[in-house]
Amino acid sequence: MRFAVSALASWMMLLGNPAFADHPIVPVSRDYSDTLSVLLSVPENEIYLTWSKLVIDNLVDPEANIDATLEEIKAFADTVRKSDGGSATADRKVAALRNMIYEAGPWNGFQSFSYDFNDPNGRLASQKTLTRYIDTRKGNCVNMPLFFLAVGEQLGVDMNFTTAPRHIFIQFPNPKTGMVEHLEATSGALPQRLVWQRHVFKMTDRSIESGMYMQRLTKRQMVAAMAETLLQKLVEEGDDEERIEIVEIMLEQFPQFDVAILHTITAYQNLIRVHFQEKYATFEEIPVKLLPKFESWASRIDQAEHTLYGYGWRRTKESENIILPKQQ
Repeated sequence: MRFAVSALASWMMLLGNPAFADHPIVPVSRDYSDTLSVLLSVPENEIYLTWSKLVIDNLVDPEANIDATLEEIKAFADTVRKSDGGSATADRKVAALRNMIYEAGPWNGFQSFSYDFNDPNGRLASQKTLTRYIDTRKGNCVNMPLFFLAVGEQLGVDMNFTTAPRHIFIQFPNPKTGMVEHLEATSGALPQRLVWQRHVFKMTDRSIESGMYMQRLTKRQMVAAMAETLLQKLVEEGDDEERIEIVEIMLEQFPQFDVAILHTITAYQNLIRVHFQEKYATFEEIPVKLLPKFESWASRIDQAEHTLYGYGWRRTKESENIILPKQQ
């Protein structure tokens, strides 16, 4: 548990904030696992994805101001509405949003948004926030699609995101065509064919059939997936025990989420390294009273590896920045 700001006090403070008057309010705490649990306790049809992302962003970077960033997102949505008199169909809103973000013009101060080729994955959790993306106009495979989704949510467009190996795509059910479009937010939010995505990200048949990749996620699953930045922050802080707590909460909602399963493996590997490998030269030197803990942690790693490969996971370039288990 972390140094907690009273959840009740935060709740009462936010209730008086007109920016959230028409949305469900979730109390903000500095405790990662408690806050994530509260975000996931909101009824599915009342989950506000933008708010959930901003709360998580504020946990990984207190400088990511929730109120100010939300107002900027709303301003972007207002600009899209004004571009078509507020009466555009969903497909036209998506087209206008795409233009507003990726094409330089008076609508974005002649400064378009683009992929940060110097930091495509976000080396630090704080570099994946919406605040940073808006401020720098340079993004990565996390904050770029989630910003597109956030503005779309303000516009009332039915969109969600889905996962690929270490990547996020926007899914847009286009009512005009009746097709679900997969939008690549790191490249102009243009539709991409599933066959091409599978080729680039090396997704197996099993990984898609199992729901690990490219499934239409529920809102709770999307919130759980957003918490990947909390895991990254805990890696930076060296807190493997809380990382495991967060992973367990995430997997309750999205059992197939490869990133969370991989973090299970690396967190337990680190615990074994710190508590056993660095203290005892051989297995035989481990005190008998500590063997149950060692065996439990080792068993968790084995179970996670079995689960990961069972869902159809395979090693990819996109997952090389996590310590990976060898395929059996």
